[in-house]
Amino acid sequence: MISDRMSKIIKELNNSKKSYINSIELADMLGVSSRTVKRDLKEISEILKDNGAEVEATNQGYRLIINEDELFSQFIDEKNQCSKILTVLLKAIRLVSGRR
Repeated sequence: MISDRMSKIIKELNNSKKSYINSIELADMLGVSSRTVKRDLKEISEILKDNGAEVEATNQGYRLIINEDELFSQFIDEKNQCSKILTVLLKAIRLVSGRR
């Protein structure tokens, strides 16, 4: 399962295109330690292997390499759809419980 933080890491790597981004920069963006980012990146790498992409790690930092555009796009679309469904469910729960 991909956490919101992991989704943000994937998004940042995807937005940086071919340039590298290091764990300290990602940690600052997310408000966590670089060690946490490195742990997340390890898990992200495993998940992306089956979804058309990989995370390349070098001494310059990390970057996303998309090997299969269609498979990766499908993965991102499914993740976005799940996020939208969860948002709607949370709003419904808050409405039913009287919290907004």
